[in-house]
Amino acid sequence: MNEKPKPSNDPTKTLPAYGYLAEYSNTTELVDACEKIRDAGYKHWDAYSPFPVHGIDPAMGIKATILPWMVLGGGLTGCSGAVLMQWWMNAIDYPYLISGKPMFSLPANIPVAFELTILLSALTAFFGVMLLNNLPDWFHPLFRAQRFARATDDGFYIGIEARDPAFNEAETRSLLESTNPVGIDLVEDESEVNAAFPKPLVYGGAIVTALALIPLCFVVRAYSMRSPDPRIHLIQNMDNQTRFKAQHSNTYFADQRAMRPAIAGTVAVGESRLDDVFWRGMNADGSWSEDYPSELTVDQAMDERGQERFNI
Repeated sequence: MNEKPKPSNDPTKTLPAYGYLAEYSNTTELVDACEKIRDAGYKHWDAYSPFPVHGIDPAMGIKATILPWMVLGGGLTGCSGAVLMQWWMNAIDYPYLISGKPMFSLPANIPVAFELTILLSALTAFFGVMLLNNLPDWFHPLFRAQRFARATDDGFYIGIEARDPAFNEAETRSLLESTNPVGIDLVEDESEVNAAFPKPLVYGGAIVTALALIPLCFVVRAYSMRSPDPRIHLIQNMDNQTRFKAQHSNTYFADQRAMRPAIAGTVAVGESRLDDVFWRGMNADGSWSEDYPSELTVDQAMDERGQERFNI
């Protein structure tokens, strides 16, 4: 049992036993056998079926998994982390007042909190399944058993591992024989012989990694070198919009002028500073103005428009 495995191509190899594999003809016999093995006190064993079998979990004595609690923890971590992150950024580290709204408001932060909750829940579920099932497992001894090839087709099996404290080669075989199986095989443990990382995956991973670095190399090269050509600008926004220069022609307008005259009644941005009466309420002699400028007609309509503009 404790001999060191020899290479699989050695005709004199001596491999330890992985355990017993028993085959059953239908799900009823499989469930009955599971109950007997459960009652016998075995811990390291499993049942295999090409489809879910009703009642197999209690028959095997399987307890509820902790995966839902792990997913709940991941979701709560994502939700609380998102809320705390936005609270710190918007209300503490870089407060920015927008239209008189609160520095921090829970409804405004729901989308990010929701997304991070879903993200961490999904990642916890995925990696939790991998962790709880000891995956990835590159090799399993039952894969070399010819009988086990029908496990994904129409075969029903029970495998009892030799590392189980209750395992005894003679007594375990006798127990399995009492469950009326179709056949019983003693499976050798070749896991150490086949424990190396699959070479195709190694080579494939190396090739994919090398190919993935090629675009990054081009980016670094373009960033560090000078060129007369413009940079690649994928997201244009309004950076390179079509526009006309001053004193050029524009056939869109009847007068062909690209530089348009100011619209009557408007003041160019910054030009209101040129009129102290408008800008500061000061007359030309430096005294305070006591009346509105003559250009303005102050009435209820103007007041309502000003209020409407301010609210916007």
